[in-house]
Amino acid sequence: MARNKGLDEDFESFLSQVQPRLRKTLAFYSIPPADAETLLKDLFLTLLYKRQSIASPELWLVNTLRHQCVVYWRRHRFQLYSNLDKALKGTLAGLQGSLEDGGDSSERGRLLRKLDALVAELPPSYRNQLRQQYSQPRDGMESSGGARAASSLSAKELELCLASLGNTFSELGLATEDGSKNS
Repeated sequence: MARNKGLDEDFESFLSQVQPRLRKTLAFYSIPPADAETLLKDLFLTLLYKRQSIASPELWLVNTLRHQCVVYWRRHRFQLYSNLDKALKGTLAGLQGSLEDGGDSSERGRLLRKLDALVAELPPSYRNQLRQQYSQPRDGMESSGGARAASSLSAKELELCLASLGNTFSELGLATEDGSKNS
């Protein structure tokens, strides 16, 4: 039992020694505190399981944490683009459905014009790809006439287009009904 106590003390001493460097890494990557704690807990557990095969635990911890931070932001970026994609599809489907149900076509037209104006702010290649992805000829956002079907955009192409659209949303702000901008 004394051996385990010594190991625990050694591990705690090691963690207190390396913790400032890990915190600095987390701050550099701007990981939110709650998520940072989760990343560290998972990392420490992995270290405990693999400690016999790791030659330089401090270096391994820092490099693995850097990698985990990059993965964290990739996952969040993907989630953001996925949500924007779903919102666009849902909005356009809802507008189409309301028109088919005899809904107000002026409201539908107003929303489509706003979306088209935002898309018009994008570089031409992104603008054409987004119109192709989300437009149907009857929607008001006219298709670019490209030969590719809407579903043929690669995930990376769609991600780049949605990133550009998201930046445009952010730069221009989202206007409320009274014309003021949401922050």
